[in-house]
Amino acid sequence: MYYKGKMIKKNITVKGMHCPSCETLLTDILEEEEVEVLSISHKTGALEISYDEKTINFEKIKKKLAEEGHEVLA
Repeated sequence: MYYKGKMIKKNITVKGMHCPSCETLLTDILEEEEVEVLSISHKTGALEISYDEKTINFEKIKKKLAEEGHEVLA
């Protein structure tokens, strides 16, 4: 991945992940948006991501997750 801007790293909690398939689905969706998934757990809802702020912003990431039925809690 080529980065144009400052890399942002975030730890968030996502509501609605129920199984390993949810982890795979969300990882694929985020990677399509050039968001790197550093760790993800359906058991705790924890998601650690890294992204280029010039490529995508956090609001768009939250929107992509919401489109799949998942809510960002923190």
